[in-house]
Amino acid sequence: QGKMPCVLYNKEPHVETMDILEWMEGQFAEPALAAPQGTPDEVKSGFGLMPAIAKFTANTDESKDEELKQNLLDALTKLNEHLKATPGGFLCGEKPTIPDVALLPKLFMMEIVTPHFKNFGLKDVPDNGPLMDYYEKGTSLPAFQAGVYEKEFSIKGWGDKRAS
Repeated sequence: QGKMPCVLYNKEPHVETMDILEWMEGQFAEPALAAPQGTPDEVKSGFGLMPAIAKFTANTDESKDEELKQNLLDALTKLNEHLKATPGGFLCGEKPTIPDVALLPKLFMMEIVTPHFKNFGLKDVPDNGPLMDYYEKGTSLPAFQAGVYEKEFSIKGWGDKRAS
């Protein structure tokens, strides 16, 4: 189908991040990744980061850049504030959960692509200590490292998107 991300298991494709994660949770019960009961919807939905990242990063109309950048900064600030208020280093506490597994690849991609095209990254979020700690902790997990793709792949893909 040409969609990313994609997991092919027993010749059956699973696409879209949340669908993949829900399928994984049902297929591979351990370690449990489900978010605890009562996890806020904002956490489960990733703080609106992906649309904000995509709109700002893909934008080629400079007259819209400041507004789109502010929208992204607002979403990153919400995430940072949540991390400040949540002990344990992950979105729901001490262990990664599905919301982390969904969000960390988006942040990883943002840290590659957005600075490349827009000279803006996580370092530009004010008082970003919790956000940077989260990013470093999450992206250093062995499972994350095992699935990391080449940075050039993301830059080319977003370059193509910006050109269209």
